[in-house]
Amino acid sequence: MTKTPLGVAVLAALNMLVGLLMLLGGLGVLGPLVDLVVAAWLLSLPLSTTVIGIFYILLGLGLLLLMSWAYWVDIVFVIINILLSLVALPSISWVSFVINVAIVVYLSQSSIKRKFR
Repeated sequence: MTKTPLGVAVLAALNMLVGLLMLLGGLGVLGPLVDLVVAAWLLSLPLSTTVIGIFYILLGLGLLLLMSWAYWVDIVFVIINILLSLVALPSISWVSFVINVAIVVYLSQSSIKRKFR
């Protein structure tokens, strides 16, 4: 079995953390802290945060296990986030933008890409 690169393990852990927080927020466990974790419009959709939270946890596990579908889903999500950031100009969140670009650059390295095949 191929060893998971540290950067991929960190991305996997972050995806699982986001999923766990969304899952807990969707179930109402976080109480007043839910506004810090989940967008208000998302809470208005029935079970949406729970479903998305479960998806992020599965995505994190897929990255950790070096599944090719998880690689491509993460790439697509990050590119969508980059495009949404650019649409939001001039009020762009530069920290989020730079992190997302760094993730694409990291995952696009041939040594990392090969691990997912």
